[in-house]
Amino acid sequence: NRGDRGDRGNRGLTSPRMTEALGLSAEQVTAIEGIRSAYQETMTPLRQAVKAARQDLKALWKAPAPDREAILAQHAVVADLKAELTASRVDQRLDVASTLTPAQRDTLSELKQKRQERRAERGDKRRGGKGMKGGRGGKRGRKGKRDGSNGRNVDTE
Repeated sequence: NRGDRGDRGNRGLTSPRMTEALGLSAEQVTAIEGIRSAYQETMTPLRQAVKAARQDLKALWKAPAPDREAILAQHAVVADLKAELTASRVDQRLDVASTLTPAQRDTLSELKQKRQERRAERGDKRRGGKGMKGGRGGKRGRKGKRDGSNGRNVDTE
């Protein structure tokens, strides 16, 4: 759950580290937290709606005789909800960006770039890096298994 970060603490723009790095004022921190809170009220039910719509789509696919029209209609529902979620995220980012000065936006952009470079170096698969095993499928290849003798892939199809 995104909201349940346990003991990792506040990791967003209003974390102590980011507040210091960007030189955010107390007013900016309050404004950003207010924006985040307001959008959270919109985003939570929207995320739940996307999840429910995906489950409904999955159920349609599992039917003994999948109904093309019903699947296409439900796929459109999922796509519309995801588009609404994306638009809401964009609105939130724009609202947050409007609280920053041009210099703070530049600093934030530089920090994001450095973070992406670090992730790529360590191979963070979740965020666009190739991962520890070299990208698509890694050592095991796509849909392959090691045969146990020399590490070569064995096709499982």
